[in-house]
Amino acid sequence: IASIDHRTISTFGINMGYNSCTKGAKTIRATEATDSFSIPWSLTFSVNEASWKAHADRYASAIEEGKELGIFTYLFFLSGELPGFLDLAISNPDCAFLFFCSPEDLTDERISALLSIHNIMISVDTTKNYETVCQKLRKNKLLYACHHFYTPDDCDFLFSGNWLKNLRALKPSFLFIYPLSSAASQIPAKTLEDVYDYVRDLRSQQCYPAFLLDLFSDNMV
Repeated sequence: IASIDHRTISTFGINMGYNSCTKGAKTIRATEATDSFSIPWSLTFSVNEASWKAHADRYASAIEEGKELGIFTYLFFLSGELPGFLDLAISNPDCAFLFFCSPEDLTDERISALLSIHNIMISVDTTKNYETVCQKLRKNKLLYACHHFYTPDDCDFLFSGNWLKNLRALKPSFLFIYPLSSAASQIPAKTLEDVYDYVRDLRSQQCYPAFLLDLFSDNMV
């Protein structure tokens, strides 16, 4: 509370907690009951410069259609300079947006552009060179998280808890893990289950001052 703009806490919190998980969920359940098809509580997009240039209007349309179904949370994995992508959040002030970015894409100019937008959480890839960016986000009172893409070879590192200890000093509000897209099909189902059990166990212990999510499995719930 002391380190995040209070307008962001209230706006993002209401958009995710009420618009998405309460009001939106009610719409989703009603539609599923009458139309007999499943609706996700959130939508996830992977966007690079080429896809944004070719389909920027389609992302906007997908959000409008999603809101009609009761979806008010949107996750964007971003790569490269994407002019205008913040307009999605500005144009949909009732939605919660999570933007997953590489540290090198979070330039000072882009961080400055985030200051007036309060329905966004930024998540920083912790592969390399992420410490300074997290410090800048905190200094500017932005809501931010850290995420780690894992492969089958990373599981011992995850279970050791060392990655959490390394990130604790950066004071993110959320911590996300996600199987690396190129490796997801190589990760056995049992390993995915073990990772999710580990995440849920840590959440129940409440031993870290950040909320931990397994984006792959928690998104299925």
